[in-house]
Amino acid sequence: MRTPTTAAVRRSVARSAGESDRRTLEMILAAGGRLGLREAVILGDVDLARRILDADPTIDVSGDAHWYHSYPFLMVAAEFGRPEMARFLLDRGAAIEATDEDVGFTALGVAACVGCLEVAALLLDRGAEIDHVDVHGFTPLAHAAERRKLDVVRLLIARGARRGILDAVLLGDAARVAALLAEVDGPEGRDLYVVQACRELAVAAGDLEILALLLDSDPPSPWDDYGCPTFLGSAAESGGLDVVELLVSRGYDPNQPDRDGLTPLARAERAGHSEVADYLRRLA
Repeated sequence: MRTPTTAAVRRSVARSAGESDRRTLEMILAAGGRLGLREAVILGDVDLARRILDADPTIDVSGDAHWYHSYPFLMVAAEFGRPEMARFLLDRGAAIEATDEDVGFTALGVAACVGCLEVAALLLDRGAEIDHVDVHGFTPLAHAAERRKLDVVRLLIARGARRGILDAVLLGDAARVAALLAEVDGPEGRDLYVVQACRELAVAAGDLEILALLLDSDPPSPWDDYGCPTFLGSAAESGGLDVVELLVSRGYDPNQPDRDGLTPLARAERAGHSEVADYLRRLA
């Protein structure tokens, strides 16, 4: 049952950017609030979860935890990096392939997104579908690669996950990137989101060879200037002069402000990258 107490818990944890705030939950409990299964999962308190389920065997451990995007309890355990809780829920019959109603995530997909190696390994050991595809066409490996969760990426590859262009970019495998770009439709498809994510990974890594391959394959898009910062602004903020020079040579506007009104030059100056700032200043 959802109570004002548990609703307050949800809001307080949401404000902490999805990370469990044990002290907040403990203060609520000390003030007389009651914790339900969802809160026990967030805390990783297996003993509390066991007492709750023993007291009320009608609770569906595969059901909606009334958390983000209709996550079931197992997905909440994955989100908060609770391997022992995930093991307990699985032992109590939680469906390992249960999904939310919005994106079609599974617990493995969530573990991949947040980079929880222990939960991901546990789920794989218990038979989770390694190449489950969500509504966006992404697998757990693609999500882990996009978010630069390198340990989980390596685990999934070692367990036989279907490879794609995102993990190839993250791992700096230029030959694989070139081969996938040569295909009419790469494993994740050549959609704009994947193209953008690949470029961002290459910029973050300062990998000029792969970035050049990506830019040769797909020219600059109006969406590159939609973010905050813009694509070039992000590169300037990172401080890689060679990356900034490459992007400018490929048509990215060095004077384009982002939605905060900051140009790539302003972002380089704010980050203290004088060499990049001097270069962009000459182009202003």
